[in-house]
Amino acid sequence: MPKRDLATIRTDLEELLRDLVEHDSELRHVDVSAESGLVGKHLREMRLPKDALIISIRRGRDLLIPDGATVLAEGDRVTLIGRRGDVEKAGEQLAE
Repeated sequence: MPKRDLATIRTDLEELLRDLVEHDSELRHVDVSAESGLVGKHLREMRLPKDALIISIRRGRDLLIPDGATVLAEGDRVTLIGRRGDVEKAGEQLAE
């Protein structure tokens, strides 16, 4: 697959953002706090709201595309996507 240029990626992101706004959904970054009861847990163990999905994790300089075996660490920056209310609830779980 050929490398995509920045203009093409920007167009795709703008379309995604329009879709999210039109469907009461959002994309949000949340930093995992030390107080979160989810630190050290596999994503498959989490009870996230139904319409919230973790699509990436920034850990230091690394960008992880997570699966159920991914373990959350303090300081991870999690990217959530989904219905607005469920993303808010998931963000609270990660930050608490």
